[in-house]
Amino acid sequence: MASTHYSPEPCTHDGCTEMALTGSDSCWNHVEDQTAYVDGLDKKDISDHWLLGVDLSGKDFNSVDMTGAKLDHANLEGANFSNAKASRCFLAGANLKNSVFTNAYLELTVLGAADLSGANFSEANLERSNLVGTKGHGTIFDKARFYYSRPGTADFSGASFRGANITRAIFRKANLSDANLTDAKGDANFDQANLKGVVK
Repeated sequence: MASTHYSPEPCTHDGCTEMALTGSDSCWNHVEDQTAYVDGLDKKDISDHWLLGVDLSGKDFNSVDMTGAKLDHANLEGANFSNAKASRCFLAGANLKNSVFTNAYLELTVLGAADLSGANFSEANLERSNLVGTKGHGTIFDKARFYYSRPGTADFSGASFRGANITRAIFRKANLSDANLTDAKGDANFDQANLKGVVK
């Protein structure tokens, strides 16, 4: 029976304690043909899928529905998720370096401890998202929406927030050194944040 985000089945590999991926009887580490598995995913709908640790690097998922998908510790480096519907998606600890999430809907998404360095989140909706401990060196967040998001302790050195809405975002103890906040809108919480070299 295919796994789902809400009721994943255990991996059938002897001694493995992980859960099987959606549409497979194995976890990512035990999928025999990982390329075939990724190629078999619906590039327009992976909502509620259990995809822990999968390698989607460089793939094109433009406009995909990934609502509720669980992609913790997945490799999405260089992948295209522009215009994605990704509310309540789990991307904790994932590699999103140089990925593209322009105009993506990421409200209530969990990105804690993910690496967003060099990624493009221009005009993305990150309202109420969890960005605690996220790394985003040089990440582009221009005109993104951060209302009530939680980027506490995040490392966004050199990131660009030009024209972003940061109303009530909690940047407590975050590293924003050399970040660009030109025309950023709204009051945010910068308690104990590193604002050295910030451009406003």
